[in-house]
Amino acid sequence: MARLPSSVAGRSKKVDRMAVGAPALEEALQQRDFAAAQAIVAFTPGLAKDSLEQWRAWLLLHAGRAEEALEAYAAAAAAAEAGGGVSKRFDLHRAACLFQLLKYHQAQELANQVMLSNISTARRSF
Repeated sequence: MARLPSSVAGRSKKVDRMAVGAPALEEALQQRDFAAAQAIVAFTPGLAKDSLEQWRAWLLLHAGRAEEALEAYAAAAAAAEAGGGVSKRFDLHRAACLFQLLKYHQAQELANQVMLSNISTARRSF
């Protein structure tokens, strides 16, 4: 199973509940109900724009809507840059979208760039 976006990974079910009787985000994801999960995320108060875009992209990808997910990851990267974050953190997710769209060569190139970037970062830290 794919990793959850970092904005929610490790959060308790109490934080994910919107109101009494409302489904928890975790429950929606376990049931693979991506439409419900998207509604829960969209109405989560205090969720930053870059986190919202990241969630939207992740949910679209896992719902089988790779073309829309690719566009959403571009929006998430733009939101991350605008907030002073790193937009390259979405490159591997974008490669997964390209793979689902049967654009294997482009997916491989992007994945290789991520790998080479991670290797050079690791070398600088020693």
